[in-house]
Amino acid sequence: MPVGEGKFKLYAKLNPPLEAGLWRIRANQKFSAQTPEASLDASALKVDEENIHLRIRSPRYILPPDQILSTYPPANSFGSYGSRLPQVVIKRRTLPWERRLDGAPANTPWLALVLIAEGEARLETSVDVANCVTAGVELDGLKEVAKGNCLAIRKSIIDKVFPTKNDVDLLAHAREVDIHDTELMMGDDDGFLAVVISNRLPVPGKDEDGNDAPVKYLACLVNLEGQYDVLLDRSPDPVPSFVTPFMVKSTVHQSMASYDDHQVMGTALAPRAAGINA
Repeated sequence: MPVGEGKFKLYAKLNPPLEAGLWRIRANQKFSAQTPEASLDASALKVDEENIHLRIRSPRYILPPDQILSTYPPANSFGSYGSRLPQVVIKRRTLPWERRLDGAPANTPWLALVLIAEGEARLETSVDVANCVTAGVELDGLKEVAKGNCLAIRKSIIDKVFPTKNDVDLLAHAREVDIHDTELMMGDDDGFLAVVISNRLPVPGKDEDGNDAPVKYLACLVNLEGQYDVLLDRSPDPVPSFVTPFMVKSTVHQSMASYDDHQVMGTALAPRAAGINA
């Protein structure tokens, strides 16, 4: 059913028929024949088994520029974007689900969009792909490019700003839009898009006087392969806050008020200067 004009459909995920990697297709046939004079079984009509090897490709270290249809906020822009989560729209509808994450539930996205504030990490470009992964992590399969980009970041910052394992599956979805709507299509050709959303808002910082101060952010689409276990299982519990009530008792002594009290109690004395009658 086509999408109506100005509308779109959301899908939790669009899994590819085959994941990226090496596959083998094995084909075999068995024949038999029957005639009035005789019958032939499979051994007499033997057909050799056919094995076909194929590779399903999926960009791993560098995402081709033609696959990025749009980003929010726009690249190299300046403005107030703190009310909406950053996102990247990808032309290839199945890309976030084309690779498997070890230790993660089936069909968990292998891509995450992380938002890094200036000073939190270091972006390294044109690095040998062998050095684009954490020391001790080995990704199997052929490397489709010689150079890639990577993010050097401390574990404490990962715990602070990266999505948790509970978040990753919620931060990617597929979208079907009207192919006649040029604004929603954004240059796509079949109306299906993949969207990866960040878990962090680009909010401003604070200066010494407590006023809003601009912060420079970098949005990075990162590969979680081999590093899924580094993520926190879930967001930490909020730090409890304690409210201690302070009772301030203010007593005002006036000579006449004190005198009236003593009148009620039958112990009235002549009023003195401000203070308590004794």
